[in-house]
Amino acid sequence: MKRLYLRFGKIPKSGRSGISEGYRTMVRARTGTDLPEHELGVSVYNITFEKGFIIPDAYGGIEGFYELMEDAHARGRSRSPIYLVTGKRARASVWSSRDNKWHTIVVEGSDGEPLLRDVEIVREVSPKEIWHPEIAGDYPGSPTHAEFAALPETPRRPRR
Repeated sequence: MKRLYLRFGKIPKSGRSGISEGYRTMVRARTGTDLPEHELGVSVYNITFEKGFIIPDAYGGIEGFYELMEDAHARGRSRSPIYLVTGKRARASVWSSRDNKWHTIVVEGSDGEPLLRDVEIVREVSPKEIWHPEIAGDYPGSPTHAEFAALPETPRRPRR
């Protein structure tokens, strides 16, 4: 079975997620580094499945993830769709002056998130299928920590 990831929003036609101007400006002010306008692939979340829920790794901090979930729960479904996706990890070639060779590396996004190429949608996901310890009990249908701990340990395979 292919590895699954969680994607908030439509898959960009270009195959590359944008990097917001606000984030690019903040990085430029703090580090003097100019970031490109787009990532080298589509931004996604690593996920695990536990007790019937999709649990994303909020790699770049919980704030952005919290905003996405806030949006999704406020409307009963996200303004933008939420998908289970699969794809190939984005790679780039880099030159090493140490051994004078080109090397292919797996690249991450500006927040440290996985980037995918050749993204395939497995299925659309309801916000009620997603749980994260930092937002436990914050939304209707989201179990508290105690309720989650009491759920049976029956792993659920994702629907296709």
